[in-house]
Amino acid sequence: MAPFPLGFLAISGASGGFGGAVLTYALGDGLFDIHYDSANSRFYVSGYSAAGTSETRLSAFNASMVNQWNKGLLSGSTTYGRGVSGDSSGNVYQSGAASGLSGGGYLAKYNSSGTLQWQRAIGSTSYPNVQYSTTISNSYVASGSIYYAAGYFYGPISVSDLNGNQVSAKTFSSHVYIDQGVGDSNGHYLNGADAFGQYPVIAKLSSNGSSMLWGKEDAANSTYNASSSSNQTSTSVLMPCRNRNSVNEAVFLRITKSNGSLDKAEKMVAPGTDYWYGRGYAQDPSGNYYYVGYENKSGARAIHIVKTSSGGTVLWKRKITSTGGNSPKSVTVDSSNIYIVSDVSDGSTNYSAIWSYPTDGSASGTVNFGTKTITIEPSSVVLANHTGMNWSNMSASYGGTPISWNYSTSTMTQSTPSTTWNKVE
Repeated sequence: MAPFPLGFLAISGASGGFGGAVLTYALGDGLFDIHYDSANSRFYVSGYSAAGTSETRLSAFNASMVNQWNKGLLSGSTTYGRGVSGDSSGNVYQSGAASGLSGGGYLAKYNSSGTLQWQRAIGSTSYPNVQYSTTISNSYVASGSIYYAAGYFYGPISVSDLNGNQVSAKTFSSHVYIDQGVGDSNGHYLNGADAFGQYPVIAKLSSNGSSMLWGKEDAANSTYNASSSSNQTSTSVLMPCRNRNSVNEAVFLRITKSNGSLDKAEKMVAPGTDYWYGRGYAQDPSGNYYYVGYENKSGARAIHIVKTSSGGTVLWKRKITSTGGNSPKSVTVDSSNIYIVSDVSDGSTNYSAIWSYPTDGSASGTVNFGTKTITIEPSSVVLANHTGMNWSNMSASYGGTPISWNYSTSTMTQSTPSTTWNKVE
C-alpha cells in the first residue's frame, strides 16, 4: 500500500452526483480503521501519511462528514496509525507501529477536541519486533480498559487502563496472528489467522485478559482470513473473510459470544470475479445486517453492500464500481448511514476515501472523477449459506509464558497534518 504525502492535490473533472451517498477523499491511500463516537456524533479515521518521514494520521469528522481536525505523531522513522476506538467520555485512542521506538508499537489518547492526553511506547524484550507490523495491529476500548492486539508472532495481547498504565500482557503458546478485536463487559473476542496467516481463528478472553474462555477455528481450512475488520452485536461477533477454495465468494461468519459456536456462515457470490474478499460485517441499531464485499473483475474494482433484516431477508443490494482503486478496509454503521474506509483513484493519483451510504439504500448515480468514473447501482450478487467448514476448538492455547513488556512514555513528537478533505455528494 502506497503512503500518501501531506497536503492535497486538487483534481479537476469531478462532476455528477450520488443522490444521498457521500465520498470524502484526500490525497493518498493510507487509511485503515474507522470509529463512530455515538455520544458526540463524530467519526474518527486512523492511518498514516508520508512526507519524507512517515507519520501517523488521526482525523475527526462530524455527522455530515466535515473534517474537524487532523493530528499526527512522528517517531523519527516510519510510523503507521492502525486501530482507533473511543470511550464513553468522548476520548479517542489510536494504536499503531513505529519503527523509531523500542519495541515498535505505540498507544495514544486524545480528547474530543484533538488534544493529546498521553502517548506510550509498547514493546517486548523477548520479541523486540513483535509490535512492529505494518498490516496487523489493533486496539479497542471495553469495560474501562484498552486492549491492544499486537498481531504478530504468537499473538501477544496487552491490557492497559484508560490512563495508559499497563494491567497485563500474555501470549498464545503457539503461532497465531491476532489482528482484530472487539469486547464487552463479559470478555474480549480476538480474531485473526493461523500460523500461516490463512484460516480464521477466534478466541474469547476473560474481562481482565488473564485466561482464555474458548477458542475456535475452521479446521477444514475452507475459509481464509484476510485481516478484515470485525464488529459485534450484543450476542455475536461478526467476522468477514473469504472462501479459500473459490476466489468468487466472500464469506461472513456470525459467532456466538457465550460459547464460540458458529451461529451462521454465509457467502456473497460474484461469478467471473478475478478475486473477492469479505471486508465488512455490521449491524445497525434496528438489528439489520450489512455485508460488505470487495470484488476485482478485469481491473474494475467494486464494493458490494447487501442489507438484510434481522431475520435474514434481503432488503437491498448495491454496487460501488470504480475503474481506479476501490478497496474497502473497515466498516461501521449508525441508524442513518453505513461508513466504509477505502481508497479511490482518479486515474493518476491515489486518494484516501470514506464512503457514507444511506441505510435505506436509496443513493445511486455516477461521478466523473478525473479520468475515471465511479458508479453506484444495484448489485446482482447472491447471498447464500456457506458450507464445508469444520468449526472446532482452536489448536493453539492461550496462556503461554508471559512476555516481558517495555511500556513507557514514548519519544514521538506531535505534528499537524495539512491534509484537506473534499466531498463529492
